[in-house]
Formats: sequence, C-alpha cells, structure tokens
Amino acid sequence: MVAIGAGDIVVGDRLSLASGDRAPVDGIVVEGVSELDRSMLTGETLPQSVRSGDVIHAGVINLSQRLIMRATARAQD
Repeated sequence: MVAIGAGDIVVGDRLSLASGDRAPVDGIVVEGVSELDRSMLTGETLPQSVRSGDVIHAGVINLSQRLIMRATARAQD
C-alpha cells in the first residue's frame, strides 16, 4: 500500500479507506462493508451502510470497517 495525494489518483485506481478516512474522490466499493458519514454532503445525520457495488462520493467519512474502493473520477472532476 502506498500513500498518494488526491491529485495523483486516476480513474480505476483501487484505494483503501480505513475507519476515519475521508474519500478523496468518487468511487465504487469493491471490498468490505462499512458505514459512511454523509452529513457534509446531504445534511443527513444517520450513517449510510455500504457494501460491494455501492457508490461513494468524495468527502464522505468512513466510520467503521476498512473499505476498498475503485476511483470513478479524478479529484479535479
């Protein structure tokens, strides 16, 4: 695993999100089950459960388990 800046992420990259990490780009969960804090995007205070195949938007915070996601957009998009 290698740490890179959000500006270096390209579509198709696989990213690991630990508990407490913020998603740097939009993507799709490819591995893991967790809950996300989406309050900064939607105002919704309840966590959203996600699993393989679900969409993640940039800026959400992973609240519990490690997720692997595939980037579907670049940071500048």
